[in-house]
Amino acid sequence: MKRYSLICISAVLALVCLGALPGCKSHNANDTNPIVSMVNAIPATSEIKIAVGDAQAFAGSGFNGGVRSYRPDPGTYNIAFTVVRDDGRRVTIGHEKLRFEALCRYTFVAYQSDGVFRVRTLTSAVRKTGAPDGVELRVVNAVVDAHKIDISLNAIVALPGIPFGAQSATIDLDPSDYQVGILEPGDGYKPLTSPLSLKLQKGGDYTLIVSGRKADGTITTQLLED
Repeated sequence: MKRYSLICISAVLALVCLGALPGCKSHNANDTNPIVSMVNAIPATSEIKIAVGDAQAFAGSGFNGGVRSYRPDPGTYNIAFTVVRDDGRRVTIGHEKLRFEALCRYTFVAYQSDGVFRVRTLTSAVRKTGAPDGVELRVVNAVVDAHKIDISLNAIVALPGIPFGAQSATIDLDPSDYQVGILEPGDGYKPLTSPLSLKLQKGGDYTLIVSGRKADGTITTQLLED
C-alpha cells in the first residue's frame, strides 16, 4: 500500500498538557462558541465528570464509550476533571484554569500513564458547515495499547503515525464516500478493525475518534461533525 500524497495538509494547531491554550482562527468570519469534547481512554472507569467554572458541564461516558460535547461561552474557566472508577471511587485528575476561545475546538483525552491519571488537551480551528466546498478531517488516537496508528482513505495511507493521545494533522478532502482503514504501522499495514464507511458531506468539518483496545478487539470509532 503506497503512501498518500497530500497537497492540502494543515499542521496540528496544538498538542499541549493542561495549561494556557493558543488562540484559533476559523475559515469562517462568523463567530461560534468553542466546542469542548471528552474522550475517556482510561480502562476500568465508568465516567468522567467535567466542571467548568461553578457548574458541571457534563458527565462523560465510561472507557471506550461515546464522546460527548459541550459549547460554553468563550472565556476563562476553572476546569476540574473527576474520574469515577468501576468500583465507585472518585479521583480528581486535573484542576486548571483554561481559556476557551471562540472558533476553537478543544478535545480532552483522559489517559493513564505510569499509574497516574492524566488529561491531554488537543485544539483545532472550527469551520462552520457551509464554508468552503471541501471537507476537513482529523483523527484522534485513543486506542490505549496502540502506540501509533495509520489511517488510510480508499486504501491509501493518508494520515500515518498518529501517536496515542494525539490528533492528526487536518486534511482537506473532496466531499465523497470513503473507506477508512485503521492500521498498525509497519510492513503490511495490518488492519486493527474492519474498514469504516464514511460519507463526508460538502462543507463538513469532521473529527474521527478511534478508541478502545487492540488486544481484545474492542476498537470503536465515533465521527464528530461540527
